[in-house]
Amino acid sequence: MADNYSKGSTVSTSTLTIVNSDGNFTNPEIPPDFNVDEPFTIIKDLSPDFDILKFKMYPSKWIFVTFQKEGIHCWPDAEHMPGIEFLAHPHRHMFHFRVELLVFHDDREVEFILFKRELEKQYETGTLQLDYKSCEMMADELAVYIQQHYPGRPLKIEVSEDGENGAVSYYD
Repeated sequence: MADNYSKGSTVSTSTLTIVNSDGNFTNPEIPPDFNVDEPFTIIKDLSPDFDILKFKMYPSKWIFVTFQKEGIHCWPDAEHMPGIEFLAHPHRHMFHFRVELLVFHDDREVEFILFKRELEKQYETGTLQLDYKSCEMMADELAVYIQQHYPGRPLKIEVSEDGENGAVSYYD
């Protein structure tokens, strides 16, 4: 879950308080040069390994691309799940992808038309296969490619079946 806050917001938990209207940070883990004039995003990491909220401050310049890929997949374990047994058999979807990538300046540092073509090409060459993978697995595979070619950038990948139901994954 993510919440966006802008200048003047106050965010408090038992472990962290941010008052970004005056730059007064009470948690030493926050970098002293964090620009309080920029919007920031708080991502709540609900994984079982964390007892507290995990905070990430992201810069505000991102690009996004979207594309679609026809694919056939199945989920063999669905065979024993009442009401969704049909998912155990190969079936067609039009998978919709949306990829958001951090950029470091505002003058086409990563040109999004070229970036989109680059990602689409991964599927044309057979680099990434849809096969029997879930939306989450497809996002993870695509993230590996992007992180190898665009290192040091957070990114977000959404993959959905027919633009209806899907998964959203965040990567550092």
